[in-house]
Amino acid sequence: ERADADDLPLAKRENEYSSDGITAFLMEPVGKPVIPLVNRKGAKALIKQAFESLHKLHSAKIAHGDARLENLIRSGKDLIWVDLLALGGEECCHRASMQSDFCTLAKSFLRHRNTDDHHYDSIRNTIDDYDGSSAEQVIQHLSQIIDNSYKN
Repeated sequence: ERADADDLPLAKRENEYSSDGITAFLMEPVGKPVIPLVNRKGAKALIKQAFESLHKLHSAKIAHGDARLENLIRSGKDLIWVDLLALGGEECCHRASMQSDFCTLAKSFLRHRNTDDHHYDSIRNTIDDYDGSSAEQVIQHLSQIIDNSYKN
């Protein structure tokens, strides 16, 4: 079941301009980058929220294609994904696409916290279980692995 577009964690289009076969979209102002928040207390909640918002896109048959922290914005209490590379639909949002998005996001968290990637095998094994239906357990486990990696 596809979610209503207004409920998805995406920047909303305010206007569209077309001229000579070129189309541009003016997007709403969305908020502030999350990267400065990654090293603060309470980062575990941010980690979990980021994976949950990505899963919400996947549930709507949308794969991001570049799910790095650089493409995640905080707007109030919400997280908004920007700069999508993939489009929605069954053909682009298959298991490998969803797993790739989760892997990219996990690596991005580790990179921005200057954490070595010796946790990567645990992360990869957890992501291998992600098919969209097992999201809650996978997100919880990934959040725990990434949060623990910062403490070591």
